[in-house]
Amino acid sequence: MRWVYIAQAASDIYNAGTGVASTFVDMITAYFHARGESPSIGFIPMPETLSAQYQNLTQADMSTLRLAGFQATPTLPGDGVAETLKQIRRLAVM
Repeated sequence: MRWVYIAQAASDIYNAGTGVASTFVDMITAYFHARGESPSIGFIPMPETLSAQYQNLTQADMSTLRLAGFQATPTLPGDGVAETLKQIRRLAVM
């Protein structure tokens, strides 16, 4: 992360994220909304042989990064998806 380098934070393993739980459905819904479309999401059952190995959601523990002094508000996934698509559209026009 750029902040760790600029701030000369101690060498450590930093978990970077938002600290807010999000799911694949959250991400794909944000993607469709950023495109001005309604999501159409279908599900298939998770095979039982895989369910124990599947991570249903992610939520970064930001405590080490916060203790190192990082205080910025992270970009939430939906906002990040929208901004990424905006940048892709901008570059496609160039």
